[in-house]
Amino acid sequence: MKIKTIILIDDSHATNVYHKMILKRNFSKLDVKCYTETKDALDYINSSYFFPDQSLIFLDINMPEMDGWEFLSNGIDSNYHSSPLKLVILTTSYNPEEENKSKQFKEVLDFKIKPLKTRDVTELNTTYF
Repeated sequence: MKIKTIILIDDSHATNVYHKMILKRNFSKLDVKCYTETKDALDYINSSYFFPDQSLIFLDINMPEMDGWEFLSNGIDSNYHSSPLKLVILTTSYNPEEENKSKQFKEVLDFKIKPLKTRDVTELNTTYF
């Protein structure tokens, strides 16, 4: 199924606004939801309003309170949805250890350096849309 919703989870409001602008410029019909708090994002993801087969999540790794790794390990109720989640990890700097760690999670499809660039969005277009 094609992606209809993008969920941006990043503690930086400015980063979310920038990523939303880039995504909407390239995919005007997408619903883009932004969260600066992982708890708020989890409330939505673990609700009946979330459809994982139609959604792609962009998850920042370095966040206060609950970082991306905790979000992946403890936050998602995997029994709640019948379809697996699809995530792209976002980070400000490339760290091979973090990229290798991301491969331990079946939900993680890709690992990108922030900010998203036109080439990243083009790759997403050919892969998921």
